Formats: sequence, structure tokens, C-alpha cells
Amino acid sequence: MQTRVPRRRAGRLADASDKATLYKLGLTAFGLASLLVGMLSSVPAILVVRLLQGALTALVWVTGPARLADLVPPERRGRVYGSMISSNYMGLTLGPMVAAFWVLVSDARRAGDRAERRPARERGSISAPLRADAGV
Repeated sequence: MQTRVPRRRAGRLADASDKATLYKLGLTAFGLASLLVGMLSSVPAILVVRLLQGALTALVWVTGPARLADLVPPERRGRVYGSMISSNYMGLTLGPMVAAFWVLVSDARRAGDRAERRPARERGSISAPLRADAGV
């Protein structure tokens, strides 16, 4: 629902102006809004920025295929649209796995850094916290 009304307006705006400029504007603004969501901690502020992202998505989703229709000859459009859609779903499929791997690697790296900062006597064995002098 949040993108239905903006898509109509974005389509009219794209027909009346330069599609390439609108596409670049929408993509840049969406990226900046995504960075902003990552920095916010207030739930209402996050919701407002996510609604803004939905409206900005309309610029990208309306002008992207329209630009392809302008740039690609009619006999190749089916293949180009298929490539566009499959790459979109490939990103949706692989994105969470790549992100999970990235978090795993970065957490492991941070855990290694924390281990190196511990005193040497605690790094020596797994049972170091279970020793009598450790308060158990």
C-alpha cells in the first residue's frame, strides 16, 4: 500500500521528465535512507524513514523498466527484463546468506580480538575460569 500511490505519481513524473535522472535520484536517496535507518534507534523514526524508503522505491521500480524499454530494442526486451528480474531475486535469495556469513566472520574476528586482550593466564586453558582462585 505504501508504494501504490507513489508509483502512480512517479510514473507520471517519469513520463513528464528525464527517467535517468529520476532513477539516479531515487536510487541515491534510497541508499541514504537505508544508511539513516541503520543509525536510528527510535522505533517511530525508523518507521517514518521506512515509509520514505517505500516512496523512494517507487522511483526506482517505475523508472528502471521504463528506461530499459527506451534503451533496448524490442526484440531483446524479454531477455533483458528476465535478466533484471532474475538478478533481483538472486539478490533477495543470496543477500541474507551473505549478510549472515559477514556477521559470523566479523563476530569471530572480534571474539579473537577480545581473547587476545585477556590476561595470558586466562588464555591458557578452557578451564581457567573454573580454577579455585577464579572465585568458584
